[in-house]
Amino acid sequence: TSTQIIFGTIFCALTYVMTDQPLELHRCLQFWLICLLIGAVSDAIGVAIGSILNVVNSMFVGPSFCVPMMLLGVYDMGTGIKGIPLMVRIAMHLSYIRYGLEGLVLSLYGYDRARSNCPKEEVYCHFSDPRVLLQDMGMENCEYWIDLIGLAVSFLVAKTTAYVFLRWRLTMRRSYPMITHIGRCIKMYFNITQSK
Repeated sequence: TSTQIIFGTIFCALTYVMTDQPLELHRCLQFWLICLLIGAVSDAIGVAIGSILNVVNSMFVGPSFCVPMMLLGVYDMGTGIKGIPLMVRIAMHLSYIRYGLEGLVLSLYGYDRARSNCPKEEVYCHFSDPRVLLQDMGMENCEYWIDLIGLAVSFLVAKTTAYVFLRWRLTMRRSYPMITHIGRCIKMYFNITQSK
């Protein structure tokens, strides 16, 4: 965890400065906190998937799980689609990527950020006013603290899932050693991928 915090902080600092964001302490801290929470949630989900499945299956299920999360995270963003079915709206709010994206955009462009400077050769800069960007993305009514709470809840759910399934797997092996022995025998004597 300390490695993740150290390298995540270095990455956030470099990214924030290289993208020429305003050097305001509250924005830097909000950006850093959301980035670290996104990394922690992603790590916790990876541990949860790894505790439920074996290594080979985890390699395929992990990305397969993240793709719908990404799609639901950006669904309806900036389009203003009305009449989204209730189940899709619930799934959208279960995506931690949505909370992370909203939190990042709000930390950078929300809270009365000053207008961006237009290049002199440009006649019109549509997104020089950050409020226009938030309106076009459909985030003018979003709250940073709700996104922070959504990421924290996602982290706790993923860590709890990892703990429960890891404990269950360890208990199963101790309680039923015969199942482990049968599994080894099947892999040893009935494996069709072994060369004869």
